[in-house]
Amino acid sequence: MSPARIGLVTAAVFAAVWTSVRALEPTKGMSSATSGETSAEQSQRTGPDSARVAQLLTTLEAGDPLVCEIVADQMGNGWWGSSSSGIGRFADTRTELQSARDSLSGRITHAGTQQMLIARLASPNSCVRRAAARMLGRSRIETSRLVALLDHESPLVREAAAFALGSGEKRVARGPLENMLARRGPAEAAMAAWALAEEDNPESAPALERSLRHSDARVRRASAYALGELALLRSLTPLSEALADRDAEVQYAAARAIGELDDLEHPPAALIAAVKSSDRKLARISALVLADLHDPATLDVLLTLADMDDRDVRRQVAEALGEIGSIKANPALMRLLKDADADVRRAAAEALGELRENASRD
Repeated sequence: MSPARIGLVTAAVFAAVWTSVRALEPTKGMSSATSGETSAEQSQRTGPDSARVAQLLTTLEAGDPLVCEIVADQMGNGWWGSSSSGIGRFADTRTELQSARDSLSGRITHAGTQQMLIARLASPNSCVRRAAARMLGRSRIETSRLVALLDHESPLVREAAAFALGSGEKRVARGPLENMLARRGPAEAAMAAWALAEEDNPESAPALERSLRHSDARVRRASAYALGELALLRSLTPLSEALADRDAEVQYAAARAIGELDDLEHPPAALIAAVKSSDRKLARISALVLADLHDPATLDVLLTLADMDDRDVRRQVAEALGEIGSIKANPALMRLLKDADADVRRAAAEALGELRENASRD
């Protein structure tokens, strides 16, 4: 992107941010938190009312799409934060804007506000749907109401409801989400897999393993990610099979997930094969996972990776060779001492130190 283009985009983003913030300024008849409000008083607030939330969503909808995506990705019902002392703020911060910002703090309990957010789950604007679903998921709405929305007639609402369930804290909806994963369209099924990952219930593993064979690559990718989040060693076989998936992104997700599995000591043959893949990204991910295991049985493979044209792989291989402690690694580590990257050289030096310590003990 040219400097001029970057400048125009940056200016547009800042303009949209300012528009969004100005729209949150207190208006007549609209309640807001005061700068003198104590923490106890803040915790007792019911959260922003429907007028304030509607104003925020309308502003996001009408503003710059990039700003909307950034805001929606970060927001929650406590996302604005609050500090009555003013510590850590710039001296020229406008108090009325801070008051408006704080008026959006707190978990929403008001039924009317929750209903307004539910209505926004059908918005044609995907960013607004995401923002509304995140706020709804982190509100004090009953989980049963969100679960009921998984059967809504609109696929957009069903997908957003799954996102709301995953965005919430301590939501328990494993059964309905697994049903969505198995029976709904690709968009809803993929979101259900993500929500199951956020719920982090080991009992979801069988359903997610089955969905690794789903006809849609997006669902398979989300399921591989979710299995990595659950980190159960029982999922090693289906994830290993997914390394041969016809979709490259699914392969990458499966390789990363294998690296997340608890108690994994020995890499599967499919992962070792993936290290030699012509797909450079798959080879890199697999090499990093392999090196992180520090498995002495993979020493010969690790030695071949010491010359890989990726500094992170070389660094991690050096660390692995030090942990394994075989004198056979000495020539490779001596080469890495002359590596162009300082971190690789440092890792090689430390690994050689470990080899010398092992030799002296022997």
